[in-house]
Amino acid sequence: MLIEHEAVAEAAVVPSPDPLRLAVPKAYVVLAAGFDPSADTALAILAYARGRLAPYQRIRRLEFAELPKTISGKIRRVELRAQEDHRHGARGGSGASGSGASGSGASGSGASGSGASGGQAGAPDRRGVTEFWEDDFPSLKT
Repeated sequence: MLIEHEAVAEAAVVPSPDPLRLAVPKAYVVLAAGFDPSADTALAILAYARGRLAPYQRIRRLEFAELPKTISGKIRRVELRAQEDHRHGARGGSGASGSGASGSGASGSGASGSGASGGQAGAPDRRGVTEFWEDDFPSLKT
């Protein structure tokens, strides 16, 4: 459904640990040519998904990044899940996080310690530079 948006070239959705809901859907998005990884683009994609999906299916987090792939071109979701577990500390953070960090380090998400914006409920804010949460956009709640 996300790839139907004009700004999205490729997308993968994985669970992201959440202190309140246990896990929420997070989309990793590769932008089409001519689009910038900005808050405005994230808002447009989240609003698009919100208008077309049931509440339990909605994307709650979004990150602009290159997707790790196998030799045959399949998206390696296992690396994305490991990166999420490492970054947000789910289930004690397994040792598999090293492979997840290398898969998308070139995209700018490796600077996760800098934090993109103010703190969220519960866990420390260890977001990637191009990561946006649904909570960042109060206009979506109306």
